[in-house]
Amino acid sequence: MSPTLRAQDQLEVFLPDLVSTDLIEYYTAFMPDGSQLYFVRRNARWGDFNDKTPGHIYMTEKSHGEWKEPQPAGFSGKYSDGAPFISADGKYFFFTSKRPSPEKNTPDTDVWFMTQTDNGWSSPALLSGNVNSARTEFSPVLTKSGNLYFASMRAGGFGQGDIYVCRFDGSACHNAQNLGENINTSTGEWNVFVDPDETYMIFEASGRIPDRDNGDFYISFRKNGQWQPAVFMESLNTTGSDLAARLSPDGKTLYFAQSHNGEVDIKSVSINVIEQYRTDK
Repeated sequence: MSPTLRAQDQLEVFLPDLVSTDLIEYYTAFMPDGSQLYFVRRNARWGDFNDKTPGHIYMTEKSHGEWKEPQPAGFSGKYSDGAPFISADGKYFFFTSKRPSPEKNTPDTDVWFMTQTDNGWSSPALLSGNVNSARTEFSPVLTKSGNLYFASMRAGGFGQGDIYVCRFDGSACHNAQNLGENINTSTGEWNVFVDPDETYMIFEASGRIPDRDNGDFYISFRKNGQWQPAVFMESLNTTGSDLAARLSPDGKTLYFAQSHNGEVDIKSVSINVIEQYRTDK
């Protein structure tokens, strides 16, 4: 049996009819203790990208071993929000939003963040520094070292969208750098995930393979401080869109989204699926 068949056979739909429904659901952000889950939901069909069907961030809590019915998070539900991410220590919550801000005359999708307080999450604030641009930003991910990875459609990159890294100091990002040609190409790179220890990166890319119009997963491993050339993840990719990879709090399960017949569900698989792509074994 091929690696492709083995991986696809092992996939599970995550919380069917509760989180994964006939709407669009993608991205997962767990609190470190696993007691709360945030995700994105859009009342639309996949490919229907417009301001009339914005995404909102939902939250569900686990009580007595059961997940409750998801509800819009208190900070979401009015504007187009996406890509929730909670740092491994539970101190920071990042997401993208098209909400208005005094710092920008014309709203576009930027990185926002909140900090953990005694009363829950602080009010959302636009992340300052040079992480945000006049164009769309995607998928902020903070690692233990303080590196914040994200994707952006800003001018000056290799292609339509590229992946960048900057230094997060607790309130702002500094020295944003393009990750270079081992990761980025003349087509599009989006929706990045990096594990907390920065040993591997999984991202969505489009346009690299002829006749594949949807996004696919690529993986890169970090060796001697350098990200290695990204590899096509055949065992996870489908003919639909594959995107928004995230890791469970215990580091054992990979969550991600796949489109099929106009809907998008969150799926899960053992993190062991990445081992076949290591070149230094």
